[in-house]
Amino acid sequence: MHIWPDCYPCITKMFTEVVRISLNNEHIIQAFTDTIETKKPVAPHDFKTTSPEIISDLWIIFQEMSGIEDPLKEIKKRQNDIALQLYPSVKKSVQENNDPLASAIKFSITGNAIDIMTIAAEQPVEEVIKKLEGFSLDPASTERFSERLRKAKRIVFLGDNCGEIVFDKILIEIIREHYVSDVVFVARTLPVLNDATLEDALYAGMDRVTQTMGNGIQQPLPGTIIGQLPQSLQKLIYESDLVISKGGGNYDTLTEEKGLDGKISFLFQAKCRPYATICGVPLGSPVIVNA
Repeated sequence: MHIWPDCYPCITKMFTEVVRISLNNEHIIQAFTDTIETKKPVAPHDFKTTSPEIISDLWIIFQEMSGIEDPLKEIKKRQNDIALQLYPSVKKSVQENNDPLASAIKFSITGNAIDIMTIAAEQPVEEVIKKLEGFSLDPASTERFSERLRKAKRIVFLGDNCGEIVFDKILIEIIREHYVSDVVFVARTLPVLNDATLEDALYAGMDRVTQTMGNGIQQPLPGTIIGQLPQSLQKLIYESDLVISKGGGNYDTLTEEKGLDGKISFLFQAKCRPYATICGVPLGSPVIVNA
């Protein structure tokens, strides 16, 4: 999905919050804001790019200005820790549900609500989870996704944020138990925003559930551009029967890729107007797009 006009002010606001959280220095915040508003990547006229590509450019600027490679490292750890505390009860709830797959999908998608980038103030995660249990999935999209799982022999699962990857673990466990055992989980290699790196995924115990690897992309990109992946991972993706893509950043970048039609399912939350408009759902809804 190419960038919408709505995305530019959202990106600027998001980076302001990242600088404030990580540095707590209003002078640097002002300097960074002045810098990004004069940089070409954020000039609001280029609608042939994607939000993750602009975020990547700005993240590099921030790293250079601050000297910090992973400013949200401690926050990401806390997100994973909170989700890991919830893991046993959430997994029990999923297993006891009449439709374990649908339940696991809901937690996997709406676990993205833990994403600090779109929450103005911290919410108790228990309250978030309670609210998420009340969300509903489109039955037709869910059944189509289930049908793809039944036919698949090899799956590549592209992860997104910390915290939610713990609930991704539960979804993968359900998939491996009821559908197909060959699932490869792919995390980011370099830190960006609160996206889960390979280090974060290992901390969350993903490798104890399924094969886990980094995407090998050598820039802080909160998305997936196939041409930037190592050849071995490109081959794995194209030869897989199904690609499960988590989060808006992966949706933004991968919908612009060729060769994935009919074999990729996007799981994300419609957190903003562009997503809600494209998917035809109320703001905040969990979405399955079987492209």
